[in-house]
Amino acid sequence: LLVFKKVCSLLMSKEKHIENASVNLSVDSLMSTDFTNQIVHFLKENNQIASRLIIEVSEYHFVANLQELKAIIAKLSRLGVRILIDKVGQFVVSADYLNNANIHYLKIHRAIVGQLNEKTENQIFIQSLKALTDQANVKMYALGVESDIEWQTLVKLGIDGGQGHFFVEPVALERASG
Repeated sequence: LLVFKKVCSLLMSKEKHIENASVNLSVDSLMSTDFTNQIVHFLKENNQIASRLIIEVSEYHFVANLQELKAIIAKLSRLGVRILIDKVGQFVVSADYLNNANIHYLKIHRAIVGQLNEKTENQIFIQSLKALTDQANVKMYALGVESDIEWQTLVKLGIDGGQGHFFVEPVALERASG
C-alpha cells in the first residue's frame, strides 16, 4: 500500500511531470478486500490520477486466480486504471483471460525475447499471441530487449513496444558517503 501511494504521489507531483506510472501488485494484495478497498477509496478521492496509473500483475498468478480477481479488475478499470499482465510466456497458461477480463497490456517475459531471432518457436508464440491481442484490443510489449536484432524481430512480429538494455543502458547506483 505504501508503494502504491508513493507511485500515486509521484503522479500528483506538479514538479515531476510524470504522465503515466506503473506499479506491480501481487495477486494476494489484489485479493485482499481491505487492500483493494483502500486503493479504490484513494483513487476515488484522487480521480485525476486513476487514468494515468497502470497496475501490473503476473500472468501465472492472475490466471490461477482469475475468478476471484475479475470483480476488482472491473472496478479498477471503471475508475480508469489500466491493467498490464506481465511475465507472459514464463509459464504455459491459457490466454482466455484476454476475452474474460479487462486487460489493456501484455508484457512478454524476457525468456521469450532473448535471442528471439534464433528461436522460431518463440516467434510463433508471439505471432499467435499478437493475433489474440489484436482481437481483444490489447497492446503487447516485450521485456528484456538486449539487441538490435531482437528488437527488429519483435518489430516484424508487430510488437507495440519494448523495454530493456537495448533502449537504455543500466545505470550504477551511487552510494551516499558518510
